[in-house]
Amino acid sequence: MTTAQFIANCASHNQVKPKTVASVYFDGNHVYSYGYHYPLLLNYQGKWIVNESGYSATTSKHISYARAVADYSIKLNGRHASEAIADMSKIAQENVTELEEQYNALKRKTTQKAEALLNQVIKYQKTLEFLNS
Repeated sequence: MTTAQFIANCASHNQVKPKTVASVYFDGNHVYSYGYHYPLLLNYQGKWIVNESGYSATTSKHISYARAVADYSIKLNGRHASEAIADMSKIAQENVTELEEQYNALKRKTTQKAEALLNQVIKYQKTLEFLNS
């Protein structure tokens, strides 16, 4: 089983055996990359939220696979799963605020960078709306 298939199986709530494939772990509720210090995919109220805070080339691949099955996105910036679950709305608001500040600081709003930032703002706002609903 490939890492991408493993992550997809975890997200579809299939019986996942083994619980580990290529440095990706599943505890029955959340998916982790390279151990419990990096929550990759969080199950929150029946929806999957991918942690887009990247660290390495391999974790970036894991994030890419997780995006394919995630309902929403967030940047946890080093927070553990239990801490993240408790403060999910606050974290999502921080993500939106940070991206809006980056967008507003741009001199030209017609660049590809500006468009990418605006798309990220919209994506994280959707996560925030879900968390606050």
